[in-house]
Amino acid sequence: MSTPDRDAEVFVLNLGDTENRFHPDWLSEVQAHLDTVAAGDGA
Repeated sequence: MSTPDRDAEVFVLNLGDTENRFHPDWLSEVQAHLDTVAAGDGA
């Protein structure tokens, strides 16, 4: 499971320690995290 972490003004996307194959469900999860980052405050 991936999680977005924020350290001050920087977002770090932790992809987890499982296999990160390009599966549609995995891609949807990562895209949702990227949308969260894009909607965040800051530069």
